[in-house]
Amino acid sequence: MSKSGMMIPDDVMEYHINGFKKLRRLWPEYLNKIALAEKNTDLIMFPSYEYHHFDLGDYTVIAKKRDTELPPDPDSETEDMRLQELIDTNDPAISGIMAFPHHIGYKTGYRGINWNAFNEKTTPLIEIVSMHGCAESHDNLFRYLHTMGPRCGNNTMQGGLRAGLFFGVIGNTDHHNASPGSYGFGRTGIWAEERSRDGIWNAFLKRRTVALSGDPIEIDYKVDGHPMGTVYESEKISSTVDCYIAGCSRLSHVDFIINDRTIRTIYNPHHEIADDITWIPLEFGWGKKNIETFWKVNICVEYGDILEASPRFRGEDVVAPLDDIGNRHRIEYALCGNHINLDFFSNGNLNTLTDNGQGLVLCISEASSAIVLIDINATYNGKQINRRYSYRVSEIINPVVEYLDGFVSPAVLVGVPVQIGESCCHLAENIDIPYDHSFYIRAFEDNGDFVIASPVRKVRKVE
Repeated sequence: MSKSGMMIPDDVMEYHINGFKKLRRLWPEYLNKIALAEKNTDLIMFPSYEYHHFDLGDYTVIAKKRDTELPPDPDSETEDMRLQELIDTNDPAISGIMAFPHHIGYKTGYRGINWNAFNEKTTPLIEIVSMHGCAESHDNLFRYLHTMGPRCGNNTMQGGLRAGLFFGVIGNTDHHNASPGSYGFGRTGIWAEERSRDGIWNAFLKRRTVALSGDPIEIDYKVDGHPMGTVYESEKISSTVDCYIAGCSRLSHVDFIINDRTIRTIYNPHHEIADDITWIPLEFGWGKKNIETFWKVNICVEYGDILEASPRFRGEDVVAPLDDIGNRHRIEYALCGNHINLDFFSNGNLNTLTDNGQGLVLCISEASSAIVLIDINATYNGKQINRRYSYRVSEIINPVVEYLDGFVSPAVLVGVPVQIGESCCHLAENIDIPYDHSFYIRAFEDNGDFVIASPVRKVRKVE
């Protein structure tokens, strides 16, 4: 049971105890794999683990150093105070350890955040987006549907800002099938001065972060010249907001928010750009439920260039750690010049609200003349299927749908191209921000993906 005396089901207690034992047993192997991955790739990786606590809320810990060891187990005869001590005394700039509250939206006492115990000096960031849902506000459409319960009351980003607290925001997949970055389950964006371990860590400390639902939407803004994550002094209520946003789908709207109140919404905030550059989305999936399709896909662009490609890949969904999903399948992706090679799986959607497909979005130059070629070699229901599709980008005015093998077979969707100017904007606005209030920006794409930027807080300048 928890400190408050609440009973915990035996099976839940057992798999947590076994899970933490497994973490400690395999930690050296985990650190070795991180070191090997960094040696063989250009990734910069930070070891991490969790504290689970009913009364304080769950916290994720990330370590700056690759060789960081786990904290020692507590004396079984005494109360475990390790998380409380970390919240009370940690200085991430000195310790190289950063703890941030995780899936904050659950009820306090049920592993949701405890704002009374929160310490913004030792905890510069909070997690607001993950596979659990979005805890930016109590009515965000990305609901909490996990077995742990619904989103609760003031245990949101806006609840913390309304209480006068200050923090930056991040998103994490929290995917229980080891699929980091699984599309639609939460991501973090950072503004760092350099792409290095120190650069990323310093961006965390300065709260130069954004929380994302899926697409890597870039947002950068300043209030009276001060960047996101800043607490600054001012002599006046009136403020100037300067904001840049760049997505990879059409921008729907941008919200300006003070604490928990949306004070301005800008719809269709597009930017006039003369360049002949277009985003085009591709999706692969559908078919009968619980029948896997294995895809080998080659995408080529003629009479134009692939300038960028943003994957929309999903791991096999695991809501609870004990869920059994059988075999794990890798997703392989390679971009070389004007060719993209993909090797992935999809599964028929479990219901009409769950997407088990895979996809990506391409940024293509010379869109008025470009042709997209898609070669598919797929295995579905024991059958080998080969298809080739060709599309002139300028002629796609409605989504194009192809079926690999007739009715209820896997399908391909080629979405409507979006001109580069429709996916980005620059906003310059004058607004009134009261003293001791926090301001932040939230932006949405037409496909429902969103970005939430860390806030800026204004305080009265004292002579």
